[in-house]
Amino acid sequence: MSKIKKYSKSAFKISKDIAKKSIKRRIILATIILVVIIVGVVSVINLTGFAIYVGNGGSSNGYVEYSSLPSTPTLNTISPNPDLDNTISLDWSDSLRLWYYNVWRKVSGGSWSIVKRGATSSSFIDTDVENGLYYYKIESVNNIGDVFSGYKSVQIANPDFPLSSRNAYLEEIIPSVSLSGEISLVWTVESGVVHTDNVFRRIVGGSWGNRIKTFNVVTGGGSYMDTINDFGIYEYKIETVFWEGYDRSYYSNEQSVEVAQSEPPPPPPIPIAPVLNSIIPSTDTDGNIDLSWNSITHATSYDIYKSTGGSFSLLQNVISTSFTDSGLIDGTYRYKIKAKNADGTSGFSNEKSVTVQFPLPVPIAPVLNSITPDPDIDGDIDLSWNQVSGATEYNIYRKISGGSYTRIARISGTSYIDYGLTDGNYYYKVKAINIEGSSLDSNVVSVSISILIPPPPPPPVVIPSVPVLDPFIPNVDIDGIVTLTWTAISGAESYKIYRSKDGGTYEIITTVNTSSYTDIILEDGIYIYKIKASNTAGDSDVSNWEAVQVNTAITTTIPSGINQTTIIVILVVVVIIGISVVVIIQKFSKKTKIN
Repeated sequence: MSKIKKYSKSAFKISKDIAKKSIKRRIILATIILVVIIVGVVSVINLTGFAIYVGNGGSSNGYVEYSSLPSTPTLNTISPNPDLDNTISLDWSDSLRLWYYNVWRKVSGGSWSIVKRGATSSSFIDTDVENGLYYYKIESVNNIGDVFSGYKSVQIANPDFPLSSRNAYLEEIIPSVSLSGEISLVWTVESGVVHTDNVFRRIVGGSWGNRIKTFNVVTGGGSYMDTINDFGIYEYKIETVFWEGYDRSYYSNEQSVEVAQSEPPPPPPIPIAPVLNSIIPSTDTDGNIDLSWNSITHATSYDIYKSTGGSFSLLQNVISTSFTDSGLIDGTYRYKIKAKNADGTSGFSNEKSVTVQFPLPVPIAPVLNSITPDPDIDGDIDLSWNQVSGATEYNIYRKISGGSYTRIARISGTSYIDYGLTDGNYYYKVKAINIEGSSLDSNVVSVSISILIPPPPPPPVVIPSVPVLDPFIPNVDIDGIVTLTWTAISGAESYKIYRSKDGGTYEIITTVNTSSYTDIILEDGIYIYKIKASNTAGDSDVSNWEAVQVNTAITTTIPSGINQTTIIVILVVVVIIGISVVVIIQKFSKKTKIN
């Protein structure tokens, strides 16, 4: 019996040792899984360049920590070049993953130095310059390191800076006023070094364009005869370019000259007034009036003026001494003439008048237009017809269905309104008349009248009832998008939405014609909303208020260049690796139990 107990204790101790070893193996395997997952997450962060921070957190210096260098900036070409006002404007492309920019500069033959440190915008204006050749480049900096743009150069050639021995001296231009357009330029250069001279010209108030003449391999001064065809005041300057391994330019003083026209010949005298001949016949019957007058020395043309009873107005300008005024109607016409040339106009000639009177035939029948609307609903009938030549008045006739025609009006116009008629069928015709007689009847036009009884007026509009604003669920918003809904009110044409932030004053933020609205909040805080229903009668009382807290403190930024698909694929791979490890552990555990 004691042996059995001894064997039992030995078996229990062995089982306990096996169990302890199994637990240790599971702990080791779980630790391996955790390490694999951590390594996978770190790989995702390193591959994607994630910069994760909460609220205003991040690195201790306030910048986002990046995992790669900034993108290289591109410095744009410097313009104008050469620069004449010692103000250099630089601009360049934005860098990604940037902390700040440093602007570097060097003068030709010198060394690079920083002229602007810690810039955050992609532009800079340098004013600390003098005449000479300058080079610039841009440095982009972050926590990983820095990258540089290529360099750009600019020549400073401010004419207000003191001249050196290498600046040309442009002598005074003689004569100062050129009538021929030929401009003689002479300049000197004290330096004996071989150089190139460029001649520049501009009109006063304009800009310096391209050079107009170049002289190569020059050791002293020079001269040039310029020819200008347009009048005006012009300015000149000389650019001296010295070759010293790089182009270095110097500008001379400026001289001006006026290109003017020679004295013109005296103008011809202003012409005297012409004499208008009598108009024959004095009473015209065809509407064509023949005018004539004497020729005036130094006159190049003649202005013909006409009056039909009021003031005179210009009718025509001609170069001959006669004119026919055609297509006139009955009336009295008055005429007078002025002679003119490039230097002025004479006074008026004498005045002549003529009366135009056509013989009047009996007018033809007018054409009466269709009556609209048909049927008519208000009892007022609008009649209209064409203008008949020679007609002075029109007789209007009407009959009611089953009756006979009677004259209802005699007018001089070509339209008439027959008011106050009652229901029935009406027929109309018109005759044209003058002192010679009456035309035949026009065509007959009919219309049916059916007076329309107007509908009763609409009920009055009343102020809408108070809407009920629905509560916010949940009442804490994390994305800054707040959606409001409320009861639709019968008779309401629109809804006014009021908002208060953190207990402040209510302000109307919008007006909508639906019973919902989505508000985009840019700042965290507690926002309280109220609604009013509105129509043409006025606004309802204010609704109940509802509040919502907006909290968007937690944000995650993803650097540019990494899309969402790449991140998902990497995370799926990490999960698959973790699942595979778990399956291996389970199989290992089963084998341990079996053993």
